[in-house]
Amino acid sequence: MGARLSEWAGPRGVAGRLGGDEFAALARIEPRHQALRLEHLARLMTRPVPTRTGCCRCPFPSVPPPRPPSPAVTCRP
Repeated sequence: MGARLSEWAGPRGVAGRLGGDEFAALARIEPRHQALRLEHLARLMTRPVPTRTGCCRCPFPSVPPPRPPSPAVTCRP
């Protein structure tokens, strides 16, 4: 799973294992590409994972639906 998430996040994103079977990925996605990228992530997460004893499926990946971009935040010193 970690390798799939790293590939999906790309060179400017980050993916990691939170613990046990929980993983997280962060990636900056252009709003116009958001739905397509999240759909791709959902497909990656539902593909069977090969193991020594066969294959395992992740039946309920937590991939959120796309949402409108947040307004820009201005940081002041």
